[in-house]
Amino acid sequence: SAHRIGQGPLTCSVTVVAVPTPNGAVERFGAEAGDVVAVTGSLGGSFGSDGAGRHMTFEPRIGEGIMLHAILGDGLHAMIDLSDGLGTDAAHLLEHSPRLQIRIDAKAIPVASGCTWRQAMVDGEDYELCFCASGEIPSQVLDCPITPVGHVVERSPGDSRSVVVVDEDGNEHDLTNAGWEHVS
Repeated sequence: SAHRIGQGPLTCSVTVVAVPTPNGAVERFGAEAGDVVAVTGSLGGSFGSDGAGRHMTFEPRIGEGIMLHAILGDGLHAMIDLSDGLGTDAAHLLEHSPRLQIRIDAKAIPVASGCTWRQAMVDGEDYELCFCASGEIPSQVLDCPITPVGHVVERSPGDSRSVVVVDEDGNEHDLTNAGWEHVS
């Protein structure tokens, strides 16, 4: 039988310490109207049908992030890893920019094999990068494809949506909070 110390659930804490590159750090916040929104790799289906999908075997996009910063320089305005889904994580990029909105073209989303654009937006655990930048976006870095999926725009008056996906029929879907939600 297992010996249990204390009562209640197991709680683990992780601390990450890092040193910024010579170019400095790229933060989550800083997206600007007119920026291209792009992602690395493909999205959706990270858990896989066998229960042991790529969420357990992913390669962190550290090198790709460093290369994007080197290539785009000051044009790289904001970046986040996609752990909770493109909808939720893209919305995090605008938490300090209430007048901005990210508009994503569903047809442009690089979906993983067997997935729909909606799964690519909400599944989470992709650990790809989403970034907002001006200038020419490279089509790949370190053999990893980069796909522009949308733009940052000024919100229309009265529009509270942070992330809008426009489907193939022109219908708009609010995916601001569509993805993994942490509960306390």
